[in-house]
Amino acid sequence: MIDNSKAGIIEFVKSIAAEKWDRDRSPYLVSDIGNDLKAEGISYRDVIGEETNLAGFLRENARDKFKVVVHPVQKAKVGVIPPDQDYSFERGVTTSPEAGEKRSERTRRQTPKKYIVLNFLEALAELDESEIEKIQIPLSVLAKLLVKK
Repeated sequence: MIDNSKAGIIEFVKSIAAEKWDRDRSPYLVSDIGNDLKAEGISYRDVIGEETNLAGFLRENARDKFKVVVHPVQKAKVGVIPPDQDYSFERGVTTSPEAGEKRSERTRRQTPKKYIVLNFLEALAELDESEIEKIQIPLSVLAKLLVKK
């Protein structure tokens, strides 16, 4: 059970971020933190207040507990990692050699279609908004490309 306090939220995030890092060497995304807290019956808004968002709260209050990392292009993509680790969304590679090996295994397990579609979507995210507005891809097409056969 999570303590319904700022300290409780920080400890919860620290614990889950460490588990996620140990499991797959990737950040615990702030978007997932909000959902996980809600699933535990915690409304982080009630705890931290309206003056800041969850990412800001984590940056301000937990510097020694974990690091907050931000995607260089997709500013909404924010994650939490252990304080003694490094991570770059740009390359998705950590400074740890064994993390690179785990990422390679994960990439090999992905279907080629899924890998290609995800890389394509990442490339689209780097376009200007005016360029993105011109692109129309039916969701049914993307879904069909991602289905394993």
